[in-house]
Amino acid sequence: MKALLRWLVGGALALSTSCTLQPHTLILWHTLDGEHERALLALVDRWNQSPAAAFIVVPERRTHEQQHRALMQGFAQKRVPDLVLVAPEQLAIYAQQNQLVALETFINNADPTLGLSPTEREAFFPFVLTAGRWNEQLFGVPQGGQMRLAFVNQLRLQEVQGTQPNPEPLPNTTAALMSLCAAASDFALGRACFVVTSEAITLEEWALAHGASLGGGTIPTINTPATRNALNTLLEQVSQFRAVRVRTEAEAEQLFAEGELLFITAWSGRARNIAQRVRAAENFPLSITVLPSENGSARAPFRAPLWVIPRTTSAREQRAWRFVRWLLEAPQSAAYATQTSDLPARRDALPRMSEAALLGVPLAPQNLARLLDAATPTPPRPAQGCIDRVLTKALLLSLSSGEIEVQLNEAQAELQQLGTRYCPGEALTPAAQTVAR
Repeated sequence: MKALLRWLVGGALALSTSCTLQPHTLILWHTLDGEHERALLALVDRWNQSPAAAFIVVPERRTHEQQHRALMQGFAQKRVPDLVLVAPEQLAIYAQQNQLVALETFINNADPTLGLSPTEREAFFPFVLTAGRWNEQLFGVPQGGQMRLAFVNQLRLQEVQGTQPNPEPLPNTTAALMSLCAAASDFALGRACFVVTSEAITLEEWALAHGASLGGGTIPTINTPATRNALNTLLEQVSQFRAVRVRTEAEAEQLFAEGELLFITAWSGRARNIAQRVRAAENFPLSITVLPSENGSARAPFRAPLWVIPRTTSAREQRAWRFVRWLLEAPQSAAYATQTSDLPARRDALPRMSEAALLGVPLAPQNLARLLDAATPTPPRPAQGCIDRVLTKALLLSLSSGEIEVQLNEAQAELQQLGTRYCPGEALTPAAQTVAR
């Protein structure tokens, strides 16, 4: 951080709440900590120390709520930073208030130093240009992120399927997976196929696997045939001891590592920890995939913080986009993903990463690319935190009462009352990084 310290000691910048902009500087706010903050600051240093850098980037860290309050005050006073990393629900609030620049302004620009060519856009995984979309416009892009993955005990899979040398990680349809679960479960031996956790993401990922979208609009539509089918599947599997209920994903990881389950689902940020647990316990061969779907076209939930550009002046907005564009280039994307547990933003970053950096599990880059194509971002919604709590409640009551349609009706009515109010969710990165004890 030598370049940054020289600027700070020299008094060239006034940070704090004033956000006074000096020529040739870019003020960046973020909420990262731990390895994510270190990875970002390393990239900031790389930019600042480059002879080609046209401006200096100055990062400043706040908590999610501190940053939100400061931004809301800054919008009112028209004194805001140049670039901000925000949670998806915060993007929805700011875009709703017309405080953000629509990124199509730059992406479609004829200037090749600003716009993205068709080839450049194809290099990104689909989630990059969809995660920050609100009201049919793109207001934010992720630098990386987390997606839901299925971790499979290959030894158990071979026992069930036979002795094929390289069995597929899981069948490619939901119906085939349930048939496999019937063969893989044994009540007498205490072996189940998978677990159902008491968390909203469980409902979201199984609904996606059954063809639901849970997307579009400020409030998701959950009382649909696909969501009812998903809950019926989970209820049936639990009642037949093919799936067991646990409270937390840490409990699920422990059961999986002990060889009691065929597979579990978890955020990609947990991959290294799961692999370590497996090696320390049963040490069975581990493979990674995504849940199949009813039509064979897999989709898996994806969540990430998003870079957004507040409305300021054309010059400041262009500086912010140039830095974001640079962050998303292959060398920087690979470096950030390597130093964190985030997934890379683009395909051509994968060859730059060692196999050990690809989730910490042996996985060929082309196979990881196939999984990343299935990443399906949860749309930015102001009330996402409250939505998650409603989904959790609907899941628990549906499984305990068996009255799925009743619970979904009640949940949908509760969701409609949320409207566009701000209700933050848990920060994904710290939660994903927590090491299970």
